[in-house]
Amino acid sequence: MRRYVTMLMALAVIAGCATPDDAADPVAEALAIADEWVAGYYNEYPEDAYETGYPAPLDRMGDHSLANIAAYQAREDAWVARLQAIDVAALEGTSAAVPYTFSLERLQASIARRVCQTHLWNASPTWTGWQNFFGGVFAKQPVGTEESRSNTIARARDVDRYIDTEIDNLRAGMREGFTAPRSNVLIVISQIEALMSVSAEESPFYEPALRDGDPVFAADLAAVISEEIMPAAQRYRDFLNDEYLATARESIGVTTDPGGRDCYLASVNYHVTLPLKPEEIHSNGLREMERIHAEMRDIGRRSFGTDDVPTLLRMVKADPANSFETPEAIVAFAQEAVDRAKAAMPDWFGFVPQAEVALKPYPDYMQTTGGGFYSAGAADGST
Repeated sequence: MRRYVTMLMALAVIAGCATPDDAADPVAEALAIADEWVAGYYNEYPEDAYETGYPAPLDRMGDHSLANIAAYQAREDAWVARLQAIDVAALEGTSAAVPYTFSLERLQASIARRVCQTHLWNASPTWTGWQNFFGGVFAKQPVGTEESRSNTIARARDVDRYIDTEIDNLRAGMREGFTAPRSNVLIVISQIEALMSVSAEESPFYEPALRDGDPVFAADLAAVISEEIMPAAQRYRDFLNDEYLATARESIGVTTDPGGRDCYLASVNYHVTLPLKPEEIHSNGLREMERIHAEMRDIGRRSFGTDDVPTLLRMVKADPANSFETPEAIVAFAQEAVDRAKAAMPDWFGFVPQAEVALKPYPDYMQTTGGGFYSAGAADGST
């Protein structure tokens, strides 16, 4: 649900303006439920709040044990039941219309997607894997006060519990026939090994200490990383390598897991809010690829003397002018684009942000996660 965190934050502002005096008032009730849902979500997933600055707990990670997931799902069911009991017509033209519709749609999509049981096979090399998104969490962890330092240490000490829960969930998935693709698991293992290969001071978990500057805090955080987080990462890596890898599915597609096709359908609706069938998505993709190839053939005839797409791709890849010699050259090229955009912004916008865009290369352990991404600054302005 991370792609919806900004919308959740906006919804929280709208819903937070409600002062329901009577649960029978449909507007007040709809806003109250939306407010409960946003607060409940961030209480369940406090690690997601780093993207929005929502006042979620900063001293822990989420509890994604099977028992707690079941308890949260029961809350989702209750919110939906309450929303469906509201007279929708009474909300038309009111401040509750959008929060009601958004909350109900998101909750129903989340409920439909339970068939995926994603928490039972979340050995992920992308942003959904803890080894990747935790770096973002600690990069945005507030610093600079005794309270923030205490929260950071407490949250860091909770990472090993979170990782052990991930192992428990993956074991449960193995028992029930849910596994991640073997190719993904191999990448995750390599990511964990890269994460463990650096010192505590080079770890992404140490980032708050770099922004805070307190030497005692820095030493305490380094100790937690070395003595608690890295041993937990080792346990996770060993579990994947020694137990999980042999059971991981060969297929990339989710359809080989129990309820796989239903999971695919529910996931499409969850992420794009449209009830598209797999065949329709595939057909759309084929049409789009044909359109792109037609453009490539046209460019190839005009500029390269051939309209054979495989030949064109080989020619482009073989030309040194189309590649970079070093990782530093990639960063420099991207930085030049950022600088050009910054210089041009006053010509296009009356108000421009004062905050600088910081361009950072992926650390080694994230090199295999995919394309680049944008992440907002910390809520306290420290990064």
